[in-house]
Amino acid sequence: MADAVPTEDELEDFRTLLDRTRLIIVQQTLAHDSGVLCRAELAARNPDVNESTLQYHLDTLVVRGLLTKETPSETKRDLPSVFYAVSKRGIDLLKQLNLHDEIAVWNDLYSSISTPDELRQIEAMDRPEPEWYDY
Repeated sequence: MADAVPTEDELEDFRTLLDRTRLIIVQQTLAHDSGVLCRAELAARNPDVNESTLQYHLDTLVVRGLLTKETPSETKRDLPSVFYAVSKRGIDLLKQLNLHDEIAVWNDLYSSISTPDELRQIEAMDRPEPEWYDY
């Protein structure tokens, strides 16, 4: 039996995720122990991507339903009030494309490097937890 032909919406999800920068954002987010990252953390992990381009990619992933915006239970001045988590749909799509296994590589990489001073306070804060989170 032949595989089903993807719908136009599914094809658009594939195109969205297969953009190199967006794919890296999704994999980096899943690689974090909490499963969520804020824009500042993603900017530090992707120094070659400027702020407006990063925000564009985050917005695109949210609109396509591949990322969700999460808010911490408590917000404090000078700390992020929005975090991003990969949606269940985003995880399923990564698995469908055989791109989920790279997350372990990202995790190993981030465990081996030190956190920049400007991110230590963010790393220490209580983060929102996505509903699906079970790592």
